Amino acid sequence: MGENTPDDSGVTTLATQGGITFFGSIIGRGLGFVFTIGVTKLVSASTFGVYSLGLAIVLFTKSIADLSVYRGIDYYIPQYLLDENYDEARNLFATISVIALLGTGLAVIVLWSFTPYLSSIFGEDRLTAILPVLALALPFLSFRDVTVRMFIAIKQLRYRVLLTNLLLPGGKLFITLVLIFAGYKLQGLVLGYLSSIIIVAFAGIVYLRRRVSWLFNGSIEGAELNNLFSYALPLVFAGVIHSTISQIDFFIIGYYPNTTSEDLAIYKVANLLGINLLIFLNSLAPVFKPMVTEVKQDDQLLNSRYALAARWILLFSLPVALTLILAPRTYLSLLFTRVYAAGSGALIILVLGYLVNSSVGPEGMVLEGLGFTKLTLANTALIVSVNAVLDILLIPRLGILGAAIGTAVGITCGVTAGVLELHYLRGLFPFEKRTIYVFLSGVPPLSVGWIATILIDSKLLLAVSLPFIILGTYLIFLRIFNVFGEEDRLVAELLEKKTGIDLIGWFIHSK
Repeated sequence: MGENTPDDSGVTTLATQGGITFFGSIIGRGLGFVFTIGVTKLVSASTFGVYSLGLAIVLFTKSIADLSVYRGIDYYIPQYLLDENYDEARNLFATISVIALLGTGLAVIVLWSFTPYLSSIFGEDRLTAILPVLALALPFLSFRDVTVRMFIAIKQLRYRVLLTNLLLPGGKLFITLVLIFAGYKLQGLVLGYLSSIIIVAFAGIVYLRRRVSWLFNGSIEGAELNNLFSYALPLVFAGVIHSTISQIDFFIIGYYPNTTSEDLAIYKVANLLGINLLIFLNSLAPVFKPMVTEVKQDDQLLNSRYALAARWILLFSLPVALTLILAPRTYLSLLFTRVYAAGSGALIILVLGYLVNSSVGPEGMVLEGLGFTKLTLANTALIVSVNAVLDILLIPRLGILGAAIGTAVGITCGVTAGVLELHYLRGLFPFEKRTIYVFLSGVPPLSVGWIATILIDSKLLLAVSLPFIILGTYLIFLRIFNVFGEEDRLVAELLEKKTGIDLIGWFIHSK
């Protein structure tokens, strides 16, 4: 195939593997939503807030304990497999697994020791009861990440979907609801989470033995640690900092006396709804890093792949963002309860931040795939620094609205730095002419949707009709601006060939 043909830019790989993770993410998010909707209606906001705080502490601890070494799997193993060097790949996998399990095992003991101190810091006695139990999830969380990265490295994304998007949220939903209906509220949340993580970890081992048999056939000598740690060490700190980004809002909301466990629960739900915008970015990002690693010397091909991925992510993210921005209170109150409608302002700000993140595509995966892990660390440090400073300044004055501002501004600073670095170092840029037309296509739906929110009085009718109003207007203007190109037509043909149904080709090919 010639160099300039559409498939050279990775269209088929992005479409097939990205499609697998996308539909898996839809199912996983759906199960997660059912879980959150059910929990927020069955337990108090205060109880859900304490559980969220305990989980935030455990996830932050994990980012330190496992040294984020699992992030080296989908960098080195694709290179080993290209050379058919299965022994090195096996040794690397075994070494990373041992490091991660030893680190998290030690972290369990440390967290047990510090539980009373942490309970005192956050002024929440119930942490004393749940933290020791949640801490037991640490080794299983770590091994889940190792197995998932292995499936990403070999581009078998369906097993990642099975583990993280089906088994984990499905198991958590079933076990937790059974325990809550049995009369266990906070304990049910904790045991439901722990049980589902254990199930996923063991299922990962089973899938690996069946589908990646060469991992278990042959001797293990231990991998060379110098290269691993030279690549992964910056990602260790980046992982810690990234986990801080995810949890820092919860920590500071839980710490300040002007905010309560109920405020933390409201922010958790608003963030949960807003972060759905990243479903499209997260669907392509796992596929993208191995693709970058394979062609990291070809800047022209890299730029083509990067711009294509960024445009697709923005194309699908924009109507979702517009819907949430126009009717945040409606969706929060209907999906959860009226208590959570107080998070509407925070939801709007978070959506804007996540939209910026989505619009520039997987710039972090490009940096990692090219080996610029120190820049990944620096960018992540920038995000958490801006986030932390703004949280400290704004949460005492604005509550959860201040936390949302800190997150949105921090993300914007970090991804902007990543885009500028890629452009300076390799001449890569996520935007092209058609990307501008995608943005312009979002203006009319915003106007029409705003009019709909004024004219439609019923919350239920607005919640149901608004997505269709925005999507219909959006599609019309995508056609007017002629956003679709040859790559999109190739995807349409690929989907039609695989499904036997002309799902989107009729729209893309229409004149």
